[in-house]
Amino acid sequence: KIREGIPIIAADGAANWIDADYIVGDGDSFESDKLIRIYDQDRTDFEKCIGFAKEKDLLPALVIGVSGGEIEHIMGNIQILLKHAEKSSLFFLAPYSNGLKIGIPLEKGTFQIQMKPEATMSILPFGSCTLSTKGLEWELTDQVLTPDGLLAIRNRAKSKEVAFHVTQGKTLVIAEVV
Repeated sequence: KIREGIPIIAADGAANWIDADYIVGDGDSFESDKLIRIYDQDRTDFEKCIGFAKEKDLLPALVIGVSGGEIEHIMGNIQILLKHAEKSSLFFLAPYSNGLKIGIPLEKGTFQIQMKPEATMSILPFGSCTLSTKGLEWELTDQVLTPDGLLAIRNRAKSKEVAFHVTQGKTLVIAEVV
């Protein structure tokens, strides 16, 4: 478990590489009697997991399988994550060459994220987002980020705790796992 009390929900094929509390999807990438099969081709398996977590009151939850191994899965599922994010109750883990990265959607409010010093992190806005940070090498102060304007890619943590204060909009923070 990532943290006691946080359920792990695997989106279909992600169950092939992690022991999840719940496995949700259409079964095209994983077959088991543990699979909670949802036939709905208008939603991705990732979105089905989010719907399941909300329906069963399992939030906050870690949903595994955001990447699906293909770029369109990654981009589409990030949009889905941000669309459904409420009070930072959803997050994801994704493997990369040096380990794992966590993705945490943030909306209006103040949030602290534990990080190892010098760990990289990026802030990707969903629409227009205004935020300030504390604990990064390149701090942001009431900075407006937009998908077609300024982005905050590959910043670095300067302390073990990084604070984010979002005053408007939604954003996705992607960081190396501590």
